[in-house]
Amino acid sequence: RAVDVPVIMLTGDSSIDSAIMALRFGAFDFVRKPFDPVQFVLLVARAVAAHRDANQRRIRTSQVERIADIHRFLLERSSDIVVTIDPSGRVVFCNEPASRRLRCPIKEVVGTPVLSWIHPADHRRVASALVHLKSNRFCDGKVLRLVPAARPDACARGEANDAIALRDAATMNVLVPE
Repeated sequence: RAVDVPVIMLTGDSSIDSAIMALRFGAFDFVRKPFDPVQFVLLVARAVAAHRDANQRRIRTSQVERIADIHRFLLERSSDIVVTIDPSGRVVFCNEPASRRLRCPIKEVVGTPVLSWIHPADHRRVASALVHLKSNRFCDGKVLRLVPAARPDACARGEANDAIALRDAATMNVLVPE
């Protein structure tokens, strides 16, 4: 357990239970005696390559997680209003300035349809932007009006006029300048 190396069990035991036990305890593979030395060398090479690949995946995953943590940190502490939506139009991220502008706690914004936060007059443009997002086409420069939760009747009076610019990425980011 202390050394991170692939283990190949070499045994004279012909019982299948021994092989199963070795694999359950983390062995890469097992070989029964008598064995072909050429096949054994190939098995060792395969085990080393698999171990190297697994280590490289762990390193890449760690790097991606570190970059994601940095981006999350920057988005959460940004003074810009940032709301990220998925291709289906649901909010997957909302930072604190966006929460304040929407007058609604973050946990109540995340998971909701973005259209519930957009002025009805702009729903068609948001729907169009979502179609572009789903087809991976660029949809920058859309200007929409925000409807804060504390002012649901503002739509009827035409008062909801905060601008929201949509930008396309792997997900769509809804940005509102302060």
